[in-house]
Amino acid sequence: MGAANTPLVARNLKKAFGMLEVVSGFDHELAPGIVTGLVGPNGAGKTTIFNMLSGVLAPDSGEVLLEGKVITGKPLFVASRLGLGRSFQEIRLFPSLSCLDNCILYAQSVSSSSLVHTVFLPRSTRRQAASARQRSREALAFVGLESQADVLAGSLSYAEQKLLAIARLMSLGARTLLLDEPASGLDRRGVETLLEVVHRLVDGGRTVLLIEHNLDVVRDSCQVVLFLDRGTILAAGSPDEVFARPELAEVYFSA
Repeated sequence: MGAANTPLVARNLKKAFGMLEVVSGFDHELAPGIVTGLVGPNGAGKTTIFNMLSGVLAPDSGEVLLEGKVITGKPLFVASRLGLGRSFQEIRLFPSLSCLDNCILYAQSVSSSSLVHTVFLPRSTRRQAASARQRSREALAFVGLESQADVLAGSLSYAEQKLLAIARLMSLGARTLLLDEPASGLDRRGVETLLEVVHRLVDGGRTVLLIEHNLDVVRDSCQVVLFLDRGTILAAGSPDEVFARPELAEVYFSA
């Protein structure tokens, strides 16, 4: 599969902090239209890899391609404009804004936020604003928050805030989503709702890469699992294949 046809490609990514090498060579071509999970013990380099893939952190060496375009070391907003959406372990919502406005902020295009564009192309700006609002409402409906559109994000339950974080990425137009611990802190019902949304994301043609410590969530959501140690893939395959290897379980649970 060529890089241009692959949502996200990582080539030999490396990252060290001082003398500590956290990622020693991460290579992977993300398969389109499925959920891939990154698993491994604490300190395996999972979040560092996410940060390098999304532009939050520049790698010491290696290359990242998004749909065939090199984005290595470019900031997160550049990757976002090209169709990459990334969530964080801590939910970074705007609590004093409504759910709808949280999504609209993500849905606004670059040109519609330009002062020059607003002054000289007002009709186009109005059309884009209407499109952003409609896309945001559709995203809220997708995750089941359509009735909460006018509710302040800060007043949502924790599970609802997790869903709103995904809705914002959908409003952005993300085709590839990096979800960092999406099920953390959720009760059983919250996990079930989240899994339904993730399944519908890929059914709709999106590609998901997630970090998740809840192995039951990994089994229920992922078609491919990458087991990491120091940012290097020790094993790749289906959840059943990877979790059946006793030496990996020893690495995971002994860390």
